[in-house]
Amino acid sequence: MTTLPVSVATTSGVALQVIDYRTSSLRSGPAPASGIVTLTFPQVADGQLWLVERITVTSTSSTNTAAVVYAGDIDTVNVVDGTNSGNLDIADELSAILVDSTLALTIAWSGVSVGKICTARIQYQIVQRG
Repeated sequence: MTTLPVSVATTSGVALQVIDYRTSSLRSGPAPASGIVTLTFPQVADGQLWLVERITVTSTSSTNTAAVVYAGDIDTVNVVDGTNSGNLDIADELSAILVDSTLALTIAWSGVSVGKICTARIQYQIVQRG
């Protein structure tokens, strides 16, 4: 008989209870000369988690842009997703992105044409450990 590994979550009895399903959208102001635009969704409430299932990014930039998604501060250790097609791309997550309480989800574009607009939309579950 083959024994398969069991996840720690299963062995320790951790369960997640869905509180709500939501979508949220943000729109930037005009892009500055640096070409860097950031949008930050509100911080996850204490005691809750977000399971982000889908992210859509757009930009009206006339040049190609990149977009990077961070859970927490903008730092390479916090990168959870990204695209080199920041003018229009959709990430339909096979495995939801976990955003823990006290963290915020931030999306940062680079290469945005001056004065152009970026938008982001997320679809997520609000859950708590049960």
